[in-house]
Amino acid sequence: RPFKMPGAHLLETPEGLRIHRSGINFTVNPAEAAGFSWGDGSRTIGQMSDDPALAAHPLEAREAFLKAHFQRMWRLGLMMFQR
Repeated sequence: RPFKMPGAHLLETPEGLRIHRSGINFTVNPAEAAGFSWGDGSRTIGQMSDDPALAAHPLEAREAFLKAHFQRMWRLGLMMFQR
């Protein structure tokens, strides 16, 4: 179950949606922003893959998309995982 690190947050800017945490600041697409906002530790990646916000992605690719997204967020120090 992914959850955001303290201080990590989503910003809406004129340039688009951005994720920010102490010196890390980058643009994300709407699906990545949705995944980031779900990172509260309450749902598994499998449960998130059923969310209508990911309807633009084929059903079979949603879980893979989320895994890659959260792995990227983890590498940047923006997310952690709990069992």
